[in-house]
Amino acid sequence: MRRFSCRVPADREFLGWFLQEGKEGNAAYYASAAVLAYRAAGIPARYAEGYVLTRRQAEKTEGTRVTLSSRNAHAWVEVYVDGMGWRTVEVTPGFYEEVYHADIVVAVPSEEIDNGAGDG
Repeated sequence: MRRFSCRVPADREFLGWFLQEGKEGNAAYYASAAVLAYRAAGIPARYAEGYVLTRRQAEKTEGTRVTLSSRNAHAWVEVYVDGMGWRTVEVTPGFYEEVYHADIVVAVPSEEIDNGAGDG
């Protein structure tokens, strides 16, 4: 994993430094900046953090027990959408394709549904 300098100069505020000079960081940096940007645009937004198990990591486990650690720590944004509630928005490069919960609707061809009838 590539390391980056995360020291904000004492005479700078975080967001300006991150967007104009730092230009790289961890998920907390990207999520924090995005929340402020959404709010500045009048969109209700909140910062969320927890753990993420990527699809690739899950596939490697082959159904065995998985232990999450600080290496799996992640941060993301949630924006409020009228009529839908809080929806996850991924803003960290490298994580755009990850799914955290059922925000994604998956289309299943009807023939797959019909063929699987009665199989649970």
